[in-house]
Amino acid sequence: MRSLSNFQEVVPVGMPMVLSGRLDAIGDFAINVGGVQKDDVVLEINGGEAVLTHKLHRLGAQVVMVGKKASLPRPSLPMASNRADIVFVHMALRHMHYPAMAIAEIKRVLRPGGRLVITDMGKY
Repeated sequence: MRSLSNFQEVVPVGMPMVLSGRLDAIGDFAINVGGVQKDDVVLEINGGEAVLTHKLHRLGAQVVMVGKKASLPRPSLPMASNRADIVFVHMALRHMHYPAMAIAEIKRVLRPGGRLVITDMGKY
């Protein structure tokens, strides 16, 4: 299955975790896992509210935010290929009609060695 191979190329080692609690705590955990550094180029795909965006800006990251209503991958993500240091998909994957296509588009924008952090409330 091509979508699974795309995901495994971006995330060769999975780190499944179950977190409970408030969305801001989950967002803080995601930022910590992502290892955000000052001047990192970050793409945030979110579930409607810019939960991470404000925190990422305070850390000095260059943030591009896309809401869940964007029909990924058409239009494609608003970022050049191999540009993002980190992509956060925060509470949005379950809302996407074509999540495998979205993962392929995320793979396009991640630079070699870039990181993908997905937080959501469902199993995939």
